[in-house]
Amino acid sequence: MKMKIVNQKLNIYSIKNFHKPPLFKKNKLIKICWENLKYKSQGYNWPIIDENHWFSLLYDKFFDFSMKKFNFTPDEKLSRRCWCYGSTQTNYNSYWHDHKLTSTINSVYYLSIPSKTSISFLDEQTQILFPYFPEENELIIFPNDLKHKPNNFCGKGSRISINMEIIAKESSDLLFNRIK
Repeated sequence: MKMKIVNQKLNIYSIKNFHKPPLFKKNKLIKICWENLKYKSQGYNWPIIDENHWFSLLYDKFFDFSMKKFNFTPDEKLSRRCWCYGSTQTNYNSYWHDHKLTSTINSVYYLSIPSKTSISFLDEQTQILFPYFPEENELIIFPNDLKHKPNNFCGKGSRISINMEIIAKESSDLLFNRIK
């Protein structure tokens, strides 16, 4: 897998086709995500509880890949949980946020997205807005303090993205500045 720079100033990276499940499995995974909506307590996303452990395997793949690229020391507070964000054109909720309190390395995997779906990033120092249009099965990785929000989309379908976080003993500045 090859990681490419999406935006060097903001430290946003992408791995296209990070994981590409067969269609029958993808449909099951989407169903699991929507079924887990019942665990939503606040905010706009919810934890994924998966008896088949597919999401645990996805997290492990992200963790192993990140370990090779960032060479970090895992913190004892590390949680290997995946979180789902799901939206439709008529059921959309989003706001600017970061992951400073819950991670060091943050990622979003796009399980299912309609065309022309985007996520926006905000450079708070310069107030520059950077939109990015991910593809299905793509993983984007960025620092915990980068403000971002999923944008609404036009058209049919649903957006299912999976958030995965790593808590490291090192700072995100250090890790993203020494990336391999």
